[in-house]
Amino acid sequence: MSNDNGDLVEKMRNVPSYQSWPGELKLVLALLENALLMYQKHALPKTRTGWEFFKESREWIENDNQKSPLSFSMVCEILELDRDYIRRKLRAWYESQITPRSRASQEKKNKKASANGRKSVAA
Repeated sequence: MSNDNGDLVEKMRNVPSYQSWPGELKLVLALLENALLMYQKHALPKTRTGWEFFKESREWIENDNQKSPLSFSMVCEILELDRDYIRRKLRAWYESQITPRSRASQEKKNKKASANGRKSVAA
């Protein structure tokens, strides 16, 4: 499957005006890109660290905090992106990656690993 969210960042970088963006705007785009990459790379984690990366990126993306200048909502506003559209696309992508049985199994393992401090959450 194509990395739709990475494609979003790539499309923004290919906008003719990107080269003239101020450094601060490029930094905001890099923040979004990192969160999207961590979400997708660690959606089905094999380690506790991977689970933590996924969990942190998912929480940042799903949080509706509009007061913090570096919140997902504010990043999307700064970049003139539809945050709800991005969230829907991420959820759909996530759902397409796992079956119902593996979802329940993975979530159970992740919760247990987080509670016990274990490193491996894969079978």
